[in-house]
Amino acid sequence: MVSALTLLAVPTTQSFVLGDTTTEAHTVDRSVPQGSVLGPLSFVAYTDDISDVVERQHGISLHQYADDKHLFACARLDRIADLRRPLGDCMVSVKNWCASRRLQLNTNKTEAIRFGSRASINNSFRMTVH
Repeated sequence: MVSALTLLAVPTTQSFVLGDTTTEAHTVDRSVPQGSVLGPLSFVAYTDDISDVVERQHGISLHQYADDKHLFACARLDRIADLRRPLGDCMVSVKNWCASRRLQLNTNKTEAIRFGSRASINNSFRMTVH
């Protein structure tokens, strides 16, 4: 594993091509080779501490699989409104955590799903991630 991690720190250059235009080459001092088994493993290791933010700081449950993160919380019907603040605060922390690692939270793919009986679900529970 040490030799594999050394490979990650070897400087290389990278440029981008769009049509007939190629950008100037820039030095990349850390990377994972495309298609390498280290890519997913490195990403999981890089993002593993998100549980500290979600579970320990906010008490929200977290399920992780590869690059998907699912936050969930349960409440009785008469306490469902009490979830808005903790979930909202948690999402702000997750967004800040992403930014600190140069990751971007894709708010277009972020959604809240509410489960319950048809009679108990209404549209009054809305959350927005900015």
